Amino acid sequence: MKDRTNSVSEVRRQGGKARLAVQTWIGVYPVLTLIAVALEPVLNDLPIPLRTMVMSILMVPMMVFWIMPLISKIGLKS
Repeated sequence: MKDRTNSVSEVRRQGGKARLAVQTWIGVYPVLTLIAVALEPVLNDLPIPLRTMVMSILMVPMMVFWIMPLISKIGLKS
């Protein structure tokens, strides 16, 4: 027989992953859109692999150091 405590903790863990996915999307979408709009003249002339590389180089540090801590701080972590 399966331990009920393990089932409950597994559900909580999955909820945490889903919450993290939503938090990440809430941050990624506007940051990615902002970068795309701001750098459109420069990025349009680049091939797609270089375009996405430039955008990811800018987006990842913004997400890690500013956006995700801000999202957590304003209460989207509960």
